[in-house]
Parts: sequence; C-alpha cells; structure tokens
Amino acid sequence: MWCFCFIFAHNEVFFPSFFENDNILHAFVRYIGPAENAAKFKYRVKFVNKDNTESVTLMYLARNADEDLGDIYRSGNCGKLHYDVVFRLRDEEGYLNFKVEIIRVGNRFMNAV
Repeated sequence: MWCFCFIFAHNEVFFPSFFENDNILHAFVRYIGPAENAAKFKYRVKFVNKDNTESVTLMYLARNADEDLGDIYRSGNCGKLHYDVVFRLRDEEGYLNFKVEIIRVGNRFMNAV
C-alpha cells in the first residue's frame, strides 16, 4: 500500500508514508524541512472501516524526510498495524480509508487532511 500525496499544514509540508513489511502496515508522516523542526509536529492517523463502525488511531512525532525508512520502522518510531486489522478495515475494493491530522506539539488546534 502506498500513498503519494503531500500535506500542507501550519505553513509546512509533510509526506505520509505507508508500507507493508512482514504482514505489518507501517504508517508514519515525514516532515519536509530542516531536521530540527520535525519534532515540533506530531501526526494522528485514523483508519476507519467503510461503515464507520470500527477504527484504529495512531499518533506519533513526525519524522524528518532525510531519515532512513528502515531505521524509522525498526526503531518503533511509527505506527504499526497487523494485517489482520488492516483486512478488517478495508472496503470491498481493498482500499483502506484514513484521515491524517498534523498537530503542532503543544498546540490543541489541528489541521486535518
């Protein structure tokens, strides 16, 4: 599963990344900008089934775009969903519906995509 989109929030640019490895869906959002600014943001990803009766929500700090993808998922600095859960949430066509929110750390207000 891949998502090719950019998120513009808080006057910054983010890139959500989703990939499967060993029957685990890894989900994280990368910040595109100076590495020291990545930790100023966190993200919330909510996966929802087609009937909106079941969902899973993950929230982590944003990762810098220059970080190695393997390092991110091996370190546990990303959301992980077992494929049993992913299959429960997919629609009839096999798509997984999700919403990403970018949150400035320390801020109660969010920009949702």
